[in-house]
Amino acid sequence: MTSWYVAKSKPRKSKLLIESLSRWGVETYYPEIRQRGGTDGKLEALFNTYVFCKFDPRSPEWQAIRWAPGLSYFLAEAGSLAVMPEPVIEFLKQKTLRWNEGTVSKRFNQGDAVAIVDGPLAGFEAVFNGYLSSRDRCLVLLNSVSGISSVEISDLDIETAEGSWRRRFGFEASQA
Repeated sequence: MTSWYVAKSKPRKSKLLIESLSRWGVETYYPEIRQRGGTDGKLEALFNTYVFCKFDPRSPEWQAIRWAPGLSYFLAEAGSLAVMPEPVIEFLKQKTLRWNEGTVSKRFNQGDAVAIVDGPLAGFEAVFNGYLSSRDRCLVLLNSVSGISSVEISDLDIETAEGSWRRRFGFEASQA
């Protein structure tokens, strides 16, 4: 059965491993994020020397896959290849995409209604107050029990509030 697995590449051989595996029809995912603070937008591996690979270890290609140039070993659990659940890979893809898009431009203006979608305050709505000196941090005004509180949060943890709770819980605008 086709599943996601984690390959450990040899040092500085992740790209070689990806190229080698692609020749055998293996889908790979090597999450990279843009470095913060730099102007060149250089990409950096999220998990250095780890490559996620999707294949069927019972396939005839398994022998070639397990000896691919650049491969050190596959992560194992209880004597078998360790399976990485598909939702984890999808989560990583979404998070790295959001992270990388967040460096391109400022997404919010002062006074925008935002929804906190990640972190300990996930589910709350707030008002965007402004960006802080570090690129991915901002201030939001949160209506709490004690009144309006100013909270510092990553701009990657907020979205535009309009209909956000509906999207989060699978409601369509037509159901409102």
